[in-house]
Amino acid sequence: MHDAASDAALAVLVAVLSGYGVRDDDMVDALRVVRAGLHGFAVIETARGFGLPHAIDTSFARYVETLDAGLRSWARAPR
Repeated sequence: MHDAASDAALAVLVAVLSGYGVRDDDMVDALRVVRAGLHGFAVIETARGFGLPHAIDTSFARYVETLDAGLRSWARAPR
C-alpha cells in the first residue's frame, strides 16, 4: 500500500514538473528540490515553526512562488 501511494505521488510530481519542461536528469534534481522543501515545511510545522513569529502559511506561499519561478527558469537554462 505504501509503495502504491508513493508511486502515485511521484507520478503527480513528475507530471507537474514535466509541465515546466523539466526532463531527463533535471527531473531527478527537480524532484529532490520539491521533496526537500515539502519535507522541510512538514518538519517546521511539527516543530511549530521553531517559535518564529511569522506565519508559516506565508512562508510556504513564498516557497511555492520561489519554486515556481525557479522551475520556470529551468526550461530556459542551457544544459
